[in-house]
Amino acid sequence: VHQWDGSAPQYLPLANALRDAGCMVCTLDLRGHGQSRNYVDARGQARQFDTSRMNRNDVQAMINTDLEAVKKFLKAENDAERVNLNALTLVGIGEGGILAANYAVLDWNFPDSGKKKQSKDVRALVLVSPEKTLQGFGYDGATRHPLVSRISWQIIAGGNSPQADEAEKIQKQLERSRRSGPTAGPVDLFLPNSPASGPD
Repeated sequence: VHQWDGSAPQYLPLANALRDAGCMVCTLDLRGHGQSRNYVDARGQARQFDTSRMNRNDVQAMINTDLEAVKKFLKAENDAERVNLNALTLVGIGEGGILAANYAVLDWNFPDSGKKKQSKDVRALVLVSPEKTLQGFGYDGATRHPLVSRISWQIIAGGNSPQADEAEKIQKQLERSRRSGPTAGPVDLFLPNSPASGPD
């Protein structure tokens, strides 16, 4: 999940490396980004997103609609036995980490239908250079969620970057949330000695 004002092609080297390691990788252009700048409004008029004017409702739509569309694609691939949806890991760069974490909450909160599992597929989150907020969204809902806080997390930021403090804060919130309760996946924090941030 790319950062604000980012797009999928920036991550082609990473996607190829993960694919070569045996992972299926999906990249996307969120609404208003990359190849997803155009839309049709309620009156049928062609419009173009302006990221400088996008608001909290747009961010919510990225979580509820854009990321859910990718999950539906992956579910179809899973049903065709081409991928294992039970190993779903979301990688978010910059503000994309906020979107990924909030989507994980949505996924774990979605009710199952009888004995049929319809959600709870996000098993791990990787946050790279996590930003603090995006239109009022942050990490608190995910780090305090009784189930999402217990999946595997990996948090990466340059130790000398502006995102290093946020990375450490997220790790501490997860540690507090995990003090009691069932077994949880690991929380790995990597802060290499570098000023690099975002896709770098």
